Amino acid sequence: RSLGVDTEGKIKDINGIHTILVALDLAQSEATLNKAELLRHLSGVLDHEVIHLLVHYGVFSKADWNILKKFVAAKKRAAFFGVTTGEETYLEEAQRLYPKKSLEVQYEEAVAEAYRDWGQNPSKVVSGKPANLFKRIMNFFRGVGDVLAQQNLLSVDKIFIAIETTPKKRTP
Repeated sequence: RSLGVDTEGKIKDINGIHTILVALDLAQSEATLNKAELLRHLSGVLDHEVIHLLVHYGVFSKADWNILKKFVAAKKRAAFFGVTTGEETYLEEAQRLYPKKSLEVQYEEAVAEAYRDWGQNPSKVVSGKPANLFKRIMNFFRGVGDVLAQQNLLSVDKIFIAIETTPKKRTP
């Protein structure tokens, strides 16, 4: 794929801004999906990558991260796009897919996949404290969306025009 072998998305630093990239050829590689299924799949890729950004910025407290690690170590993942059979936990799947990565990276991948699945079907994936953490993430992004809507910044073009034309405050 355009981002690397079997890479659907990744985080890249572009001029000091961490940006989520989605493989441009993902739509062609998933040609058997209808439009709604493809949008759902792309949404899942973005959900997955959001976890990596949040980890990078240290958003999770140690206690919250440990809750998520415990969850992915115990929860078996349902079959998903032929990647998993439903017999492995999220962590076991990550260990199989990323055998040369550190255990912490494998946990991060497992949590990212759990969040992806939760975004697709919240009631069937997670409950309890892990679900509350995932809901907080979603509510944060909904809040950002609400603020953008209140400012009539509903398109990427409008957001970037506002950034470029807003006077910058100087700090002493």
